[in-house]
Amino acid sequence: MKNYLFPNKYKKIGLLLFVAGFTLLLMGFLFNVDVELSYLDIKMPVIVTNPFFSERQYFQMVETNISLHLIILSIIIGGLVFGFSKERVEDELISDIRKSSLIWAIYFNYSLLILSLFFLADLDMIMMIVLNVFTLLLFFIIRFEWKKYQLKAASHEE
Repeated sequence: MKNYLFPNKYKKIGLLLFVAGFTLLLMGFLFNVDVELSYLDIKMPVIVTNPFFSERQYFQMVETNISLHLIILSIIIGGLVFGFSKERVEDELISDIRKSSLIWAIYFNYSLLILSLFFLADLDMIMMIVLNVFTLLLFFIIRFEWKKYQLKAASHEE
């Protein structure tokens, strides 16, 4: 079977990107910290733009600040690299824990999304859908690291 995992040496880089991006995102959303850097204002090609109070436009160059884009990219790439980097000892048990954690994270993530359909509306629902992009990776990483910790703790007790 092919192994599609990143080398172990990238795990720390992935964790750094993931934590830095998540911290900046939380600072921006929860504490209203301005995370946009003015020198990151650029013209960017977009397929569809739908500005407030005007018509939808296609295939345009739009002036935008890419700070939030870079933060989101940091979270996604960091989470993928951290979550899917080989362990120092990558055996069948770790592979099984990784697979079960991924399945659990998908079930848990979509269960929350389904529940939010019934208990959230309007902008809160849109925010939940946006956060759902990150929570799948977050749930996977948390469960995978927790199961590895439990395995390590159980092996030390013996």
